[in-house]
Amino acid sequence: MATQYFIGVDVGTASVRAALVDITGKVLTTATKEIKIWNPQPNFYQQSSTNIWEAVVYTVKMVCGTQKVDAGSVKGIGFDATCSLVVADQDGRPLSVCPKEEADFINATKHDILKYYGGGISLEMEPPKLLWLKKVLSVCSTVAKWTYTKDTGFDTDFFKMIGLGELSENKFCKIGENVKPQGRPCLDGLCGQAARELGLKPGTVVSVGILDAHSATIGCLGCKPKGKDVPQLTHRLAMISGTSTCHMLLSEEAIFVPGVWGPNWSTIIPGMWSAEGGQSAAGKLVASHIDYVIETHAAYQEALAEAEKKNMHISDYLYEVLKAEAGRLSQSKVSTLTEHLHVWPDFHGNRSPLADHTLTGMCGTRHILSEMQASGHTPDIIYVCGGLRKNMLYIQTHADECMEHMSGPAEITQPDLTVKEFYDRKFTVFLQMYQDQRKYKSIMAGGKVQ
Repeated sequence: MATQYFIGVDVGTASVRAALVDITGKVLTTATKEIKIWNPQPNFYQQSSTNIWEAVVYTVKMVCGTQKVDAGSVKGIGFDATCSLVVADQDGRPLSVCPKEEADFINATKHDILKYYGGGISLEMEPPKLLWLKKVLSVCSTVAKWTYTKDTGFDTDFFKMIGLGELSENKFCKIGENVKPQGRPCLDGLCGQAARELGLKPGTVVSVGILDAHSATIGCLGCKPKGKDVPQLTHRLAMISGTSTCHMLLSEEAIFVPGVWGPNWSTIIPGMWSAEGGQSAAGKLVASHIDYVIETHAAYQEALAEAEKKNMHISDYLYEVLKAEAGRLSQSKVSTLTEHLHVWPDFHGNRSPLADHTLTGMCGTRHILSEMQASGHTPDIIYVCGGLRKNMLYIQTHADECMEHMSGPAEITQPDLTVKEFYDRKFTVFLQMYQDQRKYKSIMAGGKVQ
């Protein structure tokens, strides 16, 4: 019997990655292609669906070409991707969407459906975008990541309340009411044009897609780190550390957490609920900020040369420098070097658990976990995937701050219990800084000081 192959394609924010897998699940080869991001003005970012598709074509052809795989041997292809809305005008020219006012308007309705989204919908989701489109273009598109629930499907009352009642006409035909589980075969497979561009056969099975963080969660939670028995599935949290950071947890029952998306039914594991905390652009902001601080420092070239001598990444080398500095100052741990340094860490709004896009993202993982735990979730181990998993300072700091076991590169990082009290104090300062931010906002808006 001829060898059978399958292709998985991951469409992230910064790149597309494809993997060629055999019938046993062994990854034979991978390919990556960066995606262009345009930044025409401050805090304004654009991407091209054409450029993204070109990256998909490139990576699929690369993995097949590297292994010299015949198109007829590829029996299926599946995709995960970020939840993005492709918008074009009547002439096919791309348009940018900025639905902040629409998100605020929808959240002001306090509709019951919003409890499935942490109490307030994000401007990243589709209803605010479609409401913006209706105002600007009077056109509705068929898109994903809607307010669809296990019990009611799409909620007619909700769409009417926010001014999109026409979407409910003819059984929501403009959106699509036939919702299929991820991974199942989709319609008739690859169409002729897509097959020609990808170098595959028309009719090749295409699986129903899945969101990128949800797909990564499946991969994470199925791993067993070396030297440790893992807890049951509902006690494992996956921290997807890509361009954005997502904190994913499963539960047998619906658990509502303020400021955290979900609970969502069967979006990751069939029959289970999922919760999604996290921060938009957190990974990008961490990486960019670290790179900027390091590369503009007067000692950068000297440090880089030392790192190269030791065959180390610059971040790993600087972690060793921090350890030495802590020793020189008679500090017991690297963490305590920041005892009197407190920085409010929001740059582009806060997704979880504050759900406040006006904060100027990343909020501490501990803050998200504390809200999840207060609502009934019980994480005992944190799995980490994505580029930041390679940064051991990032991994160890999270383990110490959260006091949970961390699973990074398939190994366990134990929390350092001797710094628990230190991080408890830091977390108290962090919470106070948020209250102070709210107070300052009220003052500048003409409100009274509480």
